[in-house]
Amino acid sequence: MDYKLISAYLDYCKTHKRLSSHTIRAYKNDLMQFYNSDHDNVESYIEHLTQSNIKTNTLRRKIACMKVFYNYLKYQNIIEENPFNQLRFQFRTEKVLPKTIPHDILKSIFIYLEQKVIVSKTDYQKQHAERNLLIISLLLSTGIRISELCHIRLKDINLSNKTLHIIGKGKKERILFLGDQTTFNLLETYINKTRNESNDFLFPGKHSL
Repeated sequence: MDYKLISAYLDYCKTHKRLSSHTIRAYKNDLMQFYNSDHDNVESYIEHLTQSNIKTNTLRRKIACMKVFYNYLKYQNIIEENPFNQLRFQFRTEKVLPKTIPHDILKSIFIYLEQKVIVSKTDYQKQHAERNLLIISLLLSTGIRISELCHIRLKDINLSNKTLHIIGKGKKERILFLGDQTTFNLLETYINKTRNESNDFLFPGKHSL
């Protein structure tokens, strides 16, 4: 690849496409990386990039940059065909860890829900406040999914052994130990005060409460 072609393309991006200096700088870095490499064709260079440890988004950007550059060369009749038109790419899927809520925010939420229980003026308000506090406490202390929480039935709870029987994705079953005493106390109080056998779910729908 001739460096003059890269320079001419970058000038074209600036004068005709009116791209920002930041974008042009990124294009230049990607194209110069290929220019300075030991690879004399795009196929071997892309294979080299694919086997490296760069992030998928970075790889996509580099390929897109080079593909547009070769489109420019074809448009200028410098090459007959864009080699990227014959290439197919498979990008690996990167696993992204879920974002977590900071501890101080979780603590603030818990304190707020506790205050809602304290300031409740009616039994109905207190019942709902205690339920909401229990829901958050169960989610935080056990790590169960919201869908799993919604499907907990009274028969899944063993207060004597402090365990929960959970049916998760793919109907996979597991037993969770209620090691957090605060959560266990909230659960025990909620069941004894508000739940009855007329509805099998721990947290029935709003019309069942």
